[in-house]
Amino acid sequence: MPTDQELIAAFFSVQRLHRRVIESKVRGLGIHHSQHRMLVHLFCRETPPSQKELAEHFHISPAAVAETMKRLEEDGYIQRSCDDKDSRRNLVSVTDKGREMLDCTRHLFDGVDAAMLADLSESERAALAHCLAVMQKNLQNSLTEPEAPAATPRKEPQ
Repeated sequence: MPTDQELIAAFFSVQRLHRRVIESKVRGLGIHHSQHRMLVHLFCRETPPSQKELAEHFHISPAAVAETMKRLEEDGYIQRSCDDKDSRRNLVSVTDKGREMLDCTRHLFDGVDAAMLADLSESERAALAHCLAVMQKNLQNSLTEPEAPAATPRKEPQ
C-alpha cells in the first residue's frame, strides 16, 4: 500500500507532467504559454481589464503585462483601441486570429486530456472522480476549521 507521501507525490507528478505536455503543445503552435493564458483570460472577460488588473490577476509586473500584450498585438491575436470614456485606458479585444488560436488549443487540450484518461475503465474513472471529490471536500473543510494554536516550545529540564 502506498504511503500518503507517495500518493501526494504521484498526484503532483501527474499534474506537473500534464502542465508540461500542455505547454509543449501550445509552444508548438508558436505562442508562449504566458501569452496563451492572457489570451484566454481576455477572451473570457465581459469587459476589458486594465493593465493593472491583469498584473494583479497573473501576479506579474505591469511591465510584463505590457510586453505580453505587445507580442499578442504584434502577432495579431488582440487589438487595442482607446476607451472613449477614459483616454488613459486601452480597450483590448481578441481578434478572429486569436479566437482561432483558442479553438485550436481547446482541441489540443481535449486530446491531451483524452490521452491521459484513455486506459482507465469506467469503474476506475468513477473511483478517480470519487477520490478527487473527497479530497476537494476535505481541503474545503480545512479552510473553515479554526487555526490550531501555535505549539509552545517545551522547556528543557535544567
